[in-house]
Amino acid sequence: MSRQQQVEKREKSLVEMLVVLVLVVVLMASFIFYYFKQQARVSSVGFNALSHSFSAKLTSVHAQWLMEGKPDSLVLYTSLAVGGDETRQRQVISLNAYGWIDAPPGGKNDMSRCDLIWQQILDMPMVFLKSPVSSLELRKPSSGNGTVKKEVGRICRYSLLSGEYFQYHLLDGRVETSSG
Repeated sequence: MSRQQQVEKREKSLVEMLVVLVLVVVLMASFIFYYFKQQARVSSVGFNALSHSFSAKLTSVHAQWLMEGKPDSLVLYTSLAVGGDETRQRQVISLNAYGWIDAPPGGKNDMSRCDLIWQQILDMPMVFLKSPVSSLELRKPSSGNGTVKKEVGRICRYSLLSGEYFQYHLLDGRVETSSG
């Protein structure tokens, strides 16, 4: 093999290597682009599913409240199976006069009322997909007829930094999401 042929062979293998490298970079860039494009949608769908779980627990607690004769609080027992061992956990749930989960204002450890409600319902930290969940208590005055005012409506709004939120109406147990 002549020197000229060796040089051409090296140049050919170098060009082939560059083409393969460019293809790999283009494929990786397209995967990364589609990943970040869908990330917001995944977060939205997941937070919506979390709001449905929140609503389902509210409904089951309210039904239990009705079956037990409308007590001020309920005691729920949950069983957790970890590594073959089953542990029972006792949880006292505070309820308002309408049978919906509530927490007294100024609760334990300087947590807000809405934070305590989140803990009672979901029993998990206020984090979703490594993003913090913030809570906000809204008071909506209800106007009554004449001089009689109805009870003030209270709402707990749980939101992500991306703008997704759901809110829980303490008087009637409704859960509304930002998507409708």
